[in-house]
Amino acid sequence: MTGRTLAGRYRLLERLGEGGAGTVWRARDETLRRDVAVKELRGGAGFAERAIAEARAAARVNHPAIVMVHDVVTDGGLPWIVMDLIDGVSLDRLIERGPLPAPRVAAIGLRVLAALEAAHAHGMLHRDVKPGNVLVERDGTAVLADFGIAAPMTGEQSLADRAGSAGYTAPERLREEPAGPQSDLWALGATLYAAVEGRAPFRRDHPAAVAAAVLMHDPPAPVLAGPELGGLLLAMLAKDPARRPAPAAVRQVLDRIAATTSYRSVATAPVAPAVPHGASAVPHGASAVPHGALPVPARTGRRRRLRVAAAVVAVSAAAGAAIAWSTVTSPGDGPDRGRFAAAPEACDLLTVEQVRELVGQVTDPRMTKVDECTWNYLKRGVPYRWISVQTQAVPPHGETPAPEAARLLFEGMRRETDSEAGGDTAFGRQTRSRVRALPGVGEEAFARDYAREGANISRTVCSVWLRVSNLIVRVEWTRAEDGGVRPADRRTVLRAAERVAAGLVTPGPSGPSGG
Repeated sequence: MTGRTLAGRYRLLERLGEGGAGTVWRARDETLRRDVAVKELRGGAGFAERAIAEARAAARVNHPAIVMVHDVVTDGGLPWIVMDLIDGVSLDRLIERGPLPAPRVAAIGLRVLAALEAAHAHGMLHRDVKPGNVLVERDGTAVLADFGIAAPMTGEQSLADRAGSAGYTAPERLREEPAGPQSDLWALGATLYAAVEGRAPFRRDHPAAVAAAVLMHDPPAPVLAGPELGGLLLAMLAKDPARRPAPAAVRQVLDRIAATTSYRSVATAPVAPAVPHGASAVPHGASAVPHGALPVPARTGRRRRLRVAAAVVAVSAAAGAAIAWSTVTSPGDGPDRGRFAAAPEACDLLTVEQVRELVGQVTDPRMTKVDECTWNYLKRGVPYRWISVQTQAVPPHGETPAPEAARLLFEGMRRETDSEAGGDTAFGRQTRSRVRALPGVGEEAFARDYAREGANISRTVCSVWLRVSNLIVRVEWTRAEDGGVRPADRRTVLRAAERVAAGLVTPGPSGPSGG
């Protein structure tokens, strides 16, 4: 492919990166004698014409914080988008080195916000704001790249309708509801959260789990952002677009954070270029020079209890700031938010003593995910029996009260679980029971069993899903043993679920509290 000339003008020099939407090349514009970035888009029949129309619409947006689209050509039956070649490094590559200071993140946020407002003023949505599409040039200024899946705000079907990146796609888009400028601002909030905290706000192991977290979970309260920026980010990540702050309010806070510091301005702090990150749809740099020295938060040798205390203070302050934002941006007579403003800690829903009564000797509870806790029963130091509890608090859905939204979601989960079939797999024979209702456990509950027997490993899993108000909990009992599902397995998970439900319905002095 190297050396190929597109439309008699753009000669491909080297491949810079590759993502789900296509491949990005460094190319030479033989007419103007300059290097450009060329994005080769993938798609089937009818894709090229629509892609070109949308790229041409995006090219009308001219702003210094936006990577400009210069041309769109068709070659080999596929569309190619010609753009500025940015000599810099993507924000996700900077985050790999560690969290960025809040003032620097605020300055980056101001640039991206300006780019988005310019696009919105032209009737365009970006639809893929994420750290990989925010590029930081040599002089430290940030630009927003990849309007390749941008689309006009017309409400019509678009190539971008289901496009986006896991964890950076607003909940309303995942629900296939109409998207608007607030959807891009949600993605900006997720991007800035990742930059200042060093981790994505809805990080999970699998894309499906990420999407579920975006829809049903609140992000962890920011620790490193500080109370003002942390509160703003939580407000920007509200599930309901109407409850998110307006761009003017976002700019006011970012301006204040970026200005009140001795940290060098992002407009003047030098950034060394980096090898382009292959996962992005836009080139992340034009140089193979390794990362240069970048200011990152100092890592000190303070004692653990001081770090923990500081984290607790930061989390509490950010949560308080988020409440203040909610008071400003949300009407007090909105839909019922349910008993649980946030999911209780999963490890608090069962005590070690309760689990020992059910399964015998167990280890102390361990958070295996942000929203999941596991109690292990060890055999020769290896877990071979365990109980896990996973929680999710469901917020209101538009005007639908949170408990009703949770009920509808719960019913969908029941149907989906009942539709899952067993059969032969690469790991052995799988057997799944039908879903059965469990009256008297919480407000509603259902159970299902699953067994897998294979040459290398066998596993029996008995699960109970229950709902209390707007909280959905899954309780699971697992045995890594042969023999299939036994009556004792069903009794164990049922008793565990009953204990969890009892604590949620009638919490004791130290039990979980509602919102």
